[in-house]
Amino acid sequence: MSPATSHICAACQFQPASDSASSLSACAKCSRTFYCKRECQVSHWPLHKATCSLNFTTTRCKVSGLGLRATVALKPGDQLFSESPIMTCTLGHAATCVEEAEEMLQDHVEAEFLKLSEVKQRIVKDLSVGVKWEDGCHSAHSIFQSNMCRLKGDSDGSGGLFPAFSCLNHSCRPNVAHVWRDDLKKLVVMVVRTVNVGDELCTTYGPTEVRRAKQEGMIEYALTSSMH
Repeated sequence: MSPATSHICAACQFQPASDSASSLSACAKCSRTFYCKRECQVSHWPLHKATCSLNFTTTRCKVSGLGLRATVALKPGDQLFSESPIMTCTLGHAATCVEEAEEMLQDHVEAEFLKLSEVKQRIVKDLSVGVKWEDGCHSAHSIFQSNMCRLKGDSDGSGGLFPAFSCLNHSCRPNVAHVWRDDLKKLVVMVVRTVNVGDELCTTYGPTEVRRAKQEGMIEYALTSSMH
């Protein structure tokens, strides 16, 4: 890591005082993520590795929360990143009513969350940026519900939580699109429109069937063209 100042530790949110002699260190690869100590860098790596890129950087905003911005020009067909889920949960549960099904899902998500290592639990909690976990407003269930992505091709109807993917905000005119690759067991994010330096990278969540078909068509084209 190389020394840096006027930044916040990505793992523990520590920010040195302006007049402090202490400093943060930047990731040696991307030089855009900062840590106050080696332990923080190691613990944050499971989240950072998917976004450790010279092509984009992670941003934080009080309104929209986490986000990704391009640091280089990108073209349709470029692969932004691929990511394995940090946790998966079955979405369908046999129940006698909607309320019971929702309660069963909540219990299931909370149980799966508790199975995660301490580092992975902290990564999930970090997705509730701007809201203290102990406030009770953001349980593991609510974070999963607002950030999860359905795993297409998964016969049991599962949803996965992807920390890096969760940084992508929604747009009705997205410049990236995502697809679950069942053969890779990874979520692949591809560029589908020309992206300029400084542009926010956005995908579409919950598209209509028409938009979904167009989106999948663009992804298919992007995946095919990137193989040649």
